[in-house]
Amino acid sequence: MLVVLYTAFHLLFRKDTNFKLQRIFLLISIGLSIVLPFNQYSIRTVHDKSMDVVETIVPTADPSITYQNLTPEYVQKSHAERDTIGAINYKTVFAWIYFTILTLLALRLLTGIFKLTTILIQAEKTQIKGRTVYLTRKINGSANIMGFILINPDLLKHPDLSQILLHENIHASQYHSIDILLVELLAAAMWFNPFVWMMKRTLQQLHEYLADDGVVNSGINRLEYQKLLVNHIAEDSLVLSSGFKSSIKKRIIMITKHKNTHGMRKKLLAILPVAAGIMIAISCMNPPKADNQVKTQADTAEVKVVDQAVDTPFRKDLVTNSEYVHAAIGLTKMNVLYLGVDNPVEIAVSEVSANNVRPSITNGLLINTGNGYIIRPRTLGNAIVVVEAFINDRWKKVSTMTFRVKKVPDPIATVAGQKGGSISFEKLLKAEKVDVMMENFDFDLSFKTIKFSLSSYNLDGFLNFEYSESDKITSSQLNMLKKLRKGQKVYFDDIVAIGPDGEKRKLSPIVFKIE
Repeated sequence: MLVVLYTAFHLLFRKDTNFKLQRIFLLISIGLSIVLPFNQYSIRTVHDKSMDVVETIVPTADPSITYQNLTPEYVQKSHAERDTIGAINYKTVFAWIYFTILTLLALRLLTGIFKLTTILIQAEKTQIKGRTVYLTRKINGSANIMGFILINPDLLKHPDLSQILLHENIHASQYHSIDILLVELLAAAMWFNPFVWMMKRTLQQLHEYLADDGVVNSGINRLEYQKLLVNHIAEDSLVLSSGFKSSIKKRIIMITKHKNTHGMRKKLLAILPVAAGIMIAISCMNPPKADNQVKTQADTAEVKVVDQAVDTPFRKDLVTNSEYVHAAIGLTKMNVLYLGVDNPVEIAVSEVSANNVRPSITNGLLINTGNGYIIRPRTLGNAIVVVEAFINDRWKKVSTMTFRVKKVPDPIATVAGQKGGSISFEKLLKAEKVDVMMENFDFDLSFKTIKFSLSSYNLDGFLNFEYSESDKITSSQLNMLKKLRKGQKVYFDDIVAIGPDGEKRKLSPIVFKIE
């Protein structure tokens, strides 16, 4: 994402001198890079790859792609143990590396903030040329921290003190330190992305251009100020201080360069189609939500072994009385796996008896029920099913398939068989509890309401409120319902249900209007 945004910035603004709009573009880019990844909207693509065979391995005599060297003791181990033996969990390793560096950078940032705060507290506050400044010898030269101007007392006798203070005052008045804080936080979270660091350097450079431009536009002699840049460069490098340090050559060039602002606002608007394109791309990559899926043939058709058979040719000399062996892996209900559910799956290899077929899974348990198999996923993400067959006195990998593992969608709460809307007074009074149902879901899962609240406004405009610690409507709640009149609304809220996996879920409220 940052690659696209920073590239767009470079292409649009590399020859322009409207530094304010460039700063706005970069700040919007930083905001988008933080917000857009949280986009949960999903665009369903035409082809759903959840049932695709990711890899089909052609068994040969090559031991690198067969299981011919497995020992009997290894064969007897459980699927879960076999999945972890000799395997390196690279995701865990990378996660440790990422969070270690993230922690170090965050500590560095916090240390810098603490150090700067300490300097500011200990500095001597004074008024110089109508500006509030803080004197401290803990910095070399001048700097500004979150709107506060710091200078070294040695600069009080400098002949160009007015220009130095004006430069720092522009930094402070435009809150450049806040920009740096935001980009430092982004850099800590995305330290692995070189474009973050490039964006940080560009933003710091823009701050100096803006300050230089403000000084020159205030009436300071351009040549005198250029001389100051050459002779006086602050060497403070604390995290949040914008300082008076930058590429002098580039700054002098920008001071003398003609300011061209033609068409800059249109260029700033170019971020809209860029952001829209990024959002669409993220939405296409997001898995479709279970309650918003578009029904397709892949969703509704029952997956049979014959229909989903995947041809996996073997060498003819390795198979007795058969030219080809066919392997099939098919979920019998849905095209994805769900946590907390026994997902039935059919696995078969042609020309091989069921006793000589050995499936395994990388994420969870794969259990032989005698009439087929069930999969119990362990975590969200992906699960890879591997099928091996015992052929010619050795185990051969005949097929693999990757399935998505998703969370079971939230159930729907109902009262008297309704999810809300208009309801007759008599029907509502006959309701005894808040029921929970799975809507448009192939698995028959048992959810139960464990608590809910009931509220309504009486004729005087006061809110009545009653709780139930079960799925039953209590006597107090029933008395509240009996006082309702035509046209009044009643709210079933704070509904919490528990599923077969033991997870508690807060469900959407139910609103009824009395007919």
